[in-house]
Amino acid sequence: DGSHTYEFVRSDSLSAFRMIRPGGVILWHDYESMRSEYGVSKYVDSLRNQHGLPTYRLSRDQGDTRCAVLRVGVDEKKKLMTLAIGA
Repeated sequence: DGSHTYEFVRSDSLSAFRMIRPGGVILWHDYESMRSEYGVSKYVDSLRNQHGLPTYRLSRDQGDTRCAVLRVGVDEKKKLMTLAIGA
């Protein structure tokens, strides 16, 4: 659980994209947080809306504990590597 600003979420995610193998899962904590300084939702939503990656919201209604998840298959890994290399 690192920093929650957009820049840090993006940086941490790009690092994960380089390391993850098909069959792996990426989980983002504090998705849909009510704290305005958090960039988790903005970044994860961009993966779905701009890059077509199938991210899903995991629901839990206790404070800022909602999470988003991405299961990485072969096609997703190709998209993630394109993002990571282009960064």
